[in-house]
Amino acid sequence: MDVAGRAADGRAAGTAVRGSKGGALAACAALLVAVRDWLRRPETQIRAQYGHPDEQPDLYRRMSSRTYLADVVGPVQIHHGTGDQSVPYQHGQQLDRLLTEAGKPHEFYTYPGAPHNWVGPTWDTAMGRTLAFFDAHVRP
Repeated sequence: MDVAGRAADGRAAGTAVRGSKGGALAACAALLVAVRDWLRRPETQIRAQYGHPDEQPDLYRRMSSRTYLADVVGPVQIHHGTGDQSVPYQHGQQLDRLLTEAGKPHEFYTYPGAPHNWVGPTWDTAMGRTLAFFDAHVRP
């Protein structure tokens, strides 16, 4: 299947990605496969190895999913906890704003105080929303 959500024979097919940074991955899943390891590193570790974005703007621009938002071809769902210590909540807010500005259909859910990894009621709510999204946009 290619990034446009088509099967090899050209038929339309649903594509879904779920997990940490799921909104960014869903926005450009195929483009991010090559940088999978990059995305799994904490921001401080990335900066220690590659320098600050101000010192390497082209590198960071090429590695950012935000660079490829024009390529988004289907709806995106974003879930983000305000207490996330791994991915700043502002990143989710910025993605929400950029998708809106680009006219891309999406949903953005905020979980007050929730950390990066969820359990209990936050997990249950997010999974319920995710399943409803899949039913509406992915399931044939």
